[in-house]
Amino acid sequence: MRSTKKFSSSCLSSILAGAPLERFAISVCCLILSTTLAFGSQKQIFSYTLGQTPVTVEKYTTMPLQNGVSSHVVSPDIFPLVYFHPHENEVTSFEQTKKFIDSHGGTLIAIKQGGQRLIHFTLEHESYTFDPNRIFTRNGVKETLSKYGHYSAIAADKVYDFGLWLLGILSNPRIVAVHNNYNKGYNIRSYKRGDPGVKNLYINPHQSTGSFLYTTNARLFAFAKEKAINVILQRITATDDGSYSIFAQRHHIDYVNIESMRGDAVNMRKLLAYVYTFYNKRNLMQECPMQGYHQRGHRGHVHYKRHHHNTTEHH
Repeated sequence: MRSTKKFSSSCLSSILAGAPLERFAISVCCLILSTTLAFGSQKQIFSYTLGQTPVTVEKYTTMPLQNGVSSHVVSPDIFPLVYFHPHENEVTSFEQTKKFIDSHGGTLIAIKQGGQRLIHFTLEHESYTFDPNRIFTRNGVKETLSKYGHYSAIAADKVYDFGLWLLGILSNPRIVAVHNNYNKGYNIRSYKRGDPGVKNLYINPHQSTGSFLYTTNARLFAFAKEKAINVILQRITATDDGSYSIFAQRHHIDYVNIESMRGDAVNMRKLLAYVYTFYNKRNLMQECPMQGYHQRGHRGHVHYKRHHHNTTEHH
């Protein structure tokens, strides 16, 4: 399904039109807790029953600081971002993003699945498993259920409905996904020029291959490349694996995924700062050069000198 419209609430309504309205209405009512954490900061907990299994989504919102004070009146120069954390076991990305929005404002939406990457649920005495970042197209739902075990058409419908409900919570014209990797089986070098899903690719040979951006935004790609940050620009013909990046590109949602190695809190914070800087006039990059490199500006160019240090990869 492709859309020729800019993303809006009406666009989301048309996307959700394929699901019975009463089913979506029930889902929206599943806010079970809303807590004010501090001035300008709020935590909401949503619950969704998938088959016989409850799934929880937590939403943290902090208004951006203005003159050192959190305010509900947002300056036109500040664009609070919505961050999406689909895999609970990727702890570094959650912790650093939560700290980041506490300082700079924004919303963090996180799926909770008992500390695991995958969601397990029971339906009519059968057990099913799926990746929550592979459920935003029908094809993705079928592939992820088949990959991790038992598949049935009724289970696929339930998982797809869960994805539609999640899209309602994520509803925003720009989404920043936050992930961690082991920098072994998956990193920036997993992508090659000429791959069906790769429109453009930049690799800084002096930067950790585990730290990179993956985006549908050509301007953000150019920005990252100029700053010598590893980055991939997704092609519109990318294989439909059901991931949020596929859904975002089809519906003209501004999307970027921030990847860093598990445990690499420093570079996770740096990439968060670089993405924030792209969308806002406040420049956080001078405070946050990528770890392990000296940044020296000369006539607009960025040069890096690598520190010599040992790194340990975890699997």
